[in-house]
Amino acid sequence: PLGRTSLEARINQALGQRGLSLRFPKGLEERFIRGTDAARQRLVARRSVVGALLYAGMLLADVFLVPDRLQVAIFLRLVIFLPCCLAGIWLLKRLRKPVWREWLLGFNGILATVICLVVTIPSTSPWASAYLGALALIVVYSESVLRMRFLPAAALCVVICAGQLYGLLTMPHV
Repeated sequence: PLGRTSLEARINQALGQRGLSLRFPKGLEERFIRGTDAARQRLVARRSVVGALLYAGMLLADVFLVPDRLQVAIFLRLVIFLPCCLAGIWLLKRLRKPVWREWLLGFNGILATVICLVVTIPSTSPWASAYLGALALIVVYSESVLRMRFLPAAALCVVICAGQLYGLLTMPHV
């Protein structure tokens, strides 16, 4: 067991020798994950509940921006997404490996993105293309509130960018 000063010295040394790598040496990274795992699980569980409620609250925007798709939005957001999110919170505490939990968060963000796209892209509302901007909320929430790890966050960003591009190229009111 290393003392705090020794650990700080190892961290500073690793930062200086890292180069282009996005990771610390394996032992140091594993120690950090083990040391912060319980607090991270609690943080993610609390923030996921808030995120699910905020996402359901996007129904208010659906009323004004894509009223022709409101029934689909209600079904997808309340009947599909909310139960998936609650199941994800339950599963977060049961997955042993932190990397699996991080990918679960990424999957949840991708599901939220796909639902937004399914609601928005087929809409005939003249405001539907503006609603593609709501995808930025998913990025902000996932990256700043949940603070996802790099690879799941990068996968989510790729899906969001591809979805926005597809929507902009195919929607009639752009």
